[in-house]
Amino acid sequence: KKKTNISSRNHKMEQIANYHLMNNYDYKLYVDTVKKNVDTESRIELKKLKEDIESGIIDKVIVNSISDISRNYNFTVEFMKFLKEHDCELECIKEGKLCLDDYDRIIFNEPKKLEEENVRWIMKKKLEIQ
Repeated sequence: KKKTNISSRNHKMEQIANYHLMNNYDYKLYVDTVKKNVDTESRIELKKLKEDIESGIIDKVIVNSISDISRNYNFTVEFMKFLKEHDCELECIKEGKLCLDDYDRIIFNEPKKLEEENVRWIMKKKLEIQ
């Protein structure tokens, strides 16, 4: 399982690097290793990212998928609210660029959809492990 997690993480980082190169973006990579799905306090790189957003160094966050922010639905919503408050864009390689109007739609009107996506991802991972 550990080897799979490392290769999966490396693959995602490679996808993100290629995406940045393809779009000619300058970027800084923030990578956390989360020991528990609900453990958001120990995410040192996430704290650095938030500090850089607050100080205006970062104005766009790019992830492979919105579910990569956190497996915890409430945390994802709070993070999206944080991005909106700081006029920071969120671009998801799989879902595409999310404008600030999309934040409202996801945060307030479609919470079930995101939660269901996270459940599907967890179920898929469980099947891969078996």
